[in-house]
Amino acid sequence: MSRLVRLADAMIDHPAIALFVIWLLQMAYLGALQLAGLPFGFDVWPMGEDRNWLRFMQDGAGLSMMHQFWAMNDRNPLSPWWYWLFRWPIYYSDYGLYVARKLVDPLLAITVALLLGRLFRYRGGPLPLLAGLLVLNFNFSDYREQIAWNFLLALGVALLATHCYLRHVDGRRSRLSELGPSLWLFLLAIATYTLDVGLLAGIAAIALLRVPLEREQCQPPGNPRDRVLELGCFVAMALSFFAIWYTVSRASSSYYALDLALIPVNALSSLRKFLWHPDYTHWLRLAAADRLALVTAAGMLALPAIPAWIVVANGRRRWQVEPAMLGWTVVLLLAIGTPIVALESTSSVWLPGFRSRMIYQVSAPLLAVLLIGAVCLLMRHRGFERWSRVVASVGFLTALALVVPASVEYNRQLVEKTALQREFAQAFVRLANERDDIRSFLVRYAGGAASIWGSDALSDTYAKTLTRRDDVSMRLIPDYSRTDESSWWRIVLRPDDKGVRNYAPASSGTLSYRSVLFVDWDGRRLSVPSTVDRDWFDGLQVDWERAHPIVQSPPPAPTCPSRFDFSTSPFRGRGWSVPERLPDGRHAIWMASEHASMQMRTRCVGEVELRLAVANYMTEGIVSGLKVRINGVKVPISMQRAEGGRLFMVGRLAVTPADGRVTVELDAPGTIIPPNGNRRLAVMFSELVIRAAQSGS
Repeated sequence: MSRLVRLADAMIDHPAIALFVIWLLQMAYLGALQLAGLPFGFDVWPMGEDRNWLRFMQDGAGLSMMHQFWAMNDRNPLSPWWYWLFRWPIYYSDYGLYVARKLVDPLLAITVALLLGRLFRYRGGPLPLLAGLLVLNFNFSDYREQIAWNFLLALGVALLATHCYLRHVDGRRSRLSELGPSLWLFLLAIATYTLDVGLLAGIAAIALLRVPLEREQCQPPGNPRDRVLELGCFVAMALSFFAIWYTVSRASSSYYALDLALIPVNALSSLRKFLWHPDYTHWLRLAAADRLALVTAAGMLALPAIPAWIVVANGRRRWQVEPAMLGWTVVLLLAIGTPIVALESTSSVWLPGFRSRMIYQVSAPLLAVLLIGAVCLLMRHRGFERWSRVVASVGFLTALALVVPASVEYNRQLVEKTALQREFAQAFVRLANERDDIRSFLVRYAGGAASIWGSDALSDTYAKTLTRRDDVSMRLIPDYSRTDESSWWRIVLRPDDKGVRNYAPASSGTLSYRSVLFVDWDGRRLSVPSTVDRDWFDGLQVDWERAHPIVQSPPPAPTCPSRFDFSTSPFRGRGWSVPERLPDGRHAIWMASEHASMQMRTRCVGEVELRLAVANYMTEGIVSGLKVRINGVKVPISMQRAEGGRLFMVGRLAVTPADGRVTVELDAPGTIIPPNGNRRLAVMFSELVIRAAQSGS
């Protein structure tokens, strides 16, 4: 037996090892391209909807990010737990989320290969390995974000549950140690992505239709009651999950409503896109037009294509296609695709093709196996046994030759999109740090939000996750390429005393001009004009209700004394509620957490006096137990009442601020939710003053 035949047999017998090694080599190749300075590699950061998950992590420390997710989207309850498991690399590394996405590829490929191998009773020869190779490289979509990574992971878990149950059935139901894990894996999958419940149909087919292996057919096939009971366990698991989900979810809105009347309109389109998604055509065309991607893809293609050629050329004696193999492939496709097509056919939100992107890394390779296998079976029945193998070999190698360049082109687009966003981010973060007096940045950019991160609704999330601050917002001033009927869409520039409306996506109220900065982004640098007039907004969706141009002041120099009046969110603040107007015209903000912090700029050095004006508090115990730190140093506090009964907290400390910045931290002994309220509150402040300490005072 030649070495190639032995190698082919080894890869066919151990597809998991073969796929993992090929994936490692492809990742090494991708890393080498990055090191060579080419626009490929792992330099892909969270973008688009991925930024919402960074926001959940930023706003919800620890496990509370799960509540942040549920408050926005009460579906797929275990979905945020995958982000929590990978929170450190995702939140603290630009590469983290993309690496997590790339780790899903071998999991899916190996799971599909193992499942097909067992379904085919190991008589499919190289078919499971070839299917795994397609899954491994079918990692492109029209999503520029990696938002589908945990849904694809859930699909892999659902397939793994099916594989465990299949092992239990093929082991003549003697391996109860595999029935339990299959049930728990099934629950984990559907609780992460509910539409994976369709795999229940595949499990039902295995439970009711799977017959013993040929070598065991002389033995009884097992008690039919056991089959029904096992299937009942999976059904009970699914029903229990849906009952719990229905109980804890909010009242359904029209956003989730399904309409059977849409079936005649959407069903055929959804089925068509399940069989051939427009994304395939889009990325194939882009790859074909990109010479650099085609040249680069040649090396990437060789890594799976050479093993594929070895197994199809030297594994002929093991190549076999049977009708039962195609039947089980159809079962898998129906189990994976039916919930997707059903949802897209009845929803006015998830239109045809929207949810197919969550599964076609697996469904498209399975369709290729079905199509190529059917052709081989037909040719074999016509007497063209030898040519059927040739057709199969050419079919799979052609599929790889199409998929790999599209995958490489997709990677290039992600790397280049990241570079564009990062260039803007670096300039924006630098400006936001310099202008910490600004709460909202309104950016004029000819390309619009669509050319950077896709939607202006994400601009504020980008601002907060780029700066890692809650007190800053941003909008790319919308042009007329898109209109929106929402009341917050058009920016309204009112007179100086009335401020700016719609300064942030979905914002309410107005913001003073002294807290807003209008800036220009030309694709390479940010610039701040000294004045902006009506003509500056030409072609943009802005309502100009002013009589005079807007004069933009330079950043205020630090002063001594320094004063903050709580009319806006505290600079670099955490743990605060929103500004509220008091009856006397002043503003104040509640501490909405047991810990709150903010930053000020001051020219005061040496011994300083800190004065905090208390506008309200929940209890005497909370206000008297408040602790204050400046730049990490505890400040002894005394309570004083001024004329008119105003309460002040006064403390002294020696301060030598770096760059004039002072960090003030407040710790309350507790918070209370007031009657008929929904916020936890501690103490309300209306003014903070840092001034030079007066001797003897």
